Formats: sequence, C-alpha cells, structure tokens
Amino acid sequence: MYTNVRDYGPVVVALRPVLDNLPGKIVAIGGGLAAGKTTLGRYLAYHFNISLIETDLFRLENKAGRLSYRNEVLVDAIASRVDRQNPRPVIIESAVILRVLSEIGRTADYYIHVSSDEEADVIDSDERADVERYDTEYAPRERANLLIHFP
Repeated sequence: MYTNVRDYGPVVVALRPVLDNLPGKIVAIGGGLAAGKTTLGRYLAYHFNISLIETDLFRLENKAGRLSYRNEVLVDAIASRVDRQNPRPVIIESAVILRVLSEIGRTADYYIHVSSDEEADVIDSDERADVERYDTEYAPRERANLLIHFP
C-alpha cells in the first residue's frame, strides 16, 4: 500500500502539542490488521526523532488464537525511554495495542486509531477473530484521541 506523506499531516499537527519539548509520553497506534500502523509509526518516529516500538518484532507463536508478545521486553523497551532521568517519548504500535499496554501495566498518553480501505484479507483467521474480540472488549475507536482513515 502506498500512502503519500501528506496523508500524515493531521497526525503531525495533532501530536505537536503532545510532544512539545519531547516529554516521556507513550503514543500508541492501534487499528486494523495491515491498516498502516507501522508505516505511520515509522514516519512519526522519523518526523519527531523519537523511538518506535514495533510489537510484531516481539510476537510469540500463535497462542490459542491470540496475538501475544514478549511483554517483558516491551516493558523494558518502554521504561528505557520514558522512565529514565531524561525521559523521551516513545511510539508503540499493535493491532491490539490497548490490551498490550494493559497487560504490561501502562496506558497511552495519546492514542491514534488507524483504519484503511485496503486492510489485509490474507491475515490468519485466528488473528482476525482475536482482533474482533479485542475490538468488542476494548472499544479502541471510541477511546482514540485521533481517528485516521487511509483510503
């Protein structure tokens, strides 16, 4: 999927006041499977010169049809940025980001929910079912500070 960087303008504008002086805040990006979360996160990390944690890099094997991650690594990755003497913001993205943050005892200071007309149809059916359960339990669209839709 190709997304022109101009599409990210509203996100950059919305995040400027949140990231003013680069405080130790957690910016979470969630949304549909293959909706563009990682691409948006990479752009924002580049634009604001901050770290991005791509949770897919810490995925565990499919456990009973549930997206699971190496939470202890995610805890350390976040803490090494936001809990240090000179804290820095961090972006973390996942299709089930609110659940991930809940499991590791964190909350997002700012939450962006991404959707796309081109979300992947070739995703494992167990993963799709898990994301649907997550959507019902966590109501991520309703909890978002910013909703972004990529055509």
